[in-house]
Amino acid sequence: MPPEKQLPHNHSWWRAYFIDHPGLRARQPEASVGSGASQKAKVYCEKCYFADLATLKLSDEEDVCSNRRAHCRMEEELKDYLWTTDKVADRGWCRAASSTLLAHL
Repeated sequence: MPPEKQLPHNHSWWRAYFIDHPGLRARQPEASVGSGASQKAKVYCEKCYFADLATLKLSDEEDVCSNRRAHCRMEEELKDYLWTTDKVADRGWCRAASSTLLAHL
């Protein structure tokens, strides 16, 4: 059962499990990938997003404790960092193509 979320009429049920890039509504170029007819929004699986955010916070705390980092990054910095990663980094956003999103779920 998909999460209780209001979706635009042109989104399918599986989009309820994904978070849109924060710059998507403002049509920022970094909010999408591809060009022309193949251009798709960057989205992040909601469950993975919060798990990856928690992992990054913990990693920062460990780095501070072991003097590898002077201070922990702010949550907004971590969120921005997550949107710069991709699946090659073993975490990151997905291209909002139905086949990609359904395979992820």
